Amino acid sequence: MAIEHGILIEDPVTGRANACIARLLASSRQGEAYRARQGTALGRAGHITVSYQDGIPWIGGHMVKVIDGEIRLPA
Repeated sequence: MAIEHGILIEDPVTGRANACIARLLASSRQGEAYRARQGTALGRAGHITVSYQDGIPWIGGHMVKVIDGEIRLPA
């Protein structure tokens, strides 16, 4: 967790971490889906649904886009 310019910089629910957890659960055949919740203590509660089919994780939920962009690398 970091604070920049007085703003708390944190993703309340990390899809990347939950995708890794889903792959681990899929490999050990423990269930087919789960729900994750993070950020409640910070007042920024986030909820996602994680499922996997054929070993591929699917992350779903609602989001608020804060920034959008693209990176162009030199050829």
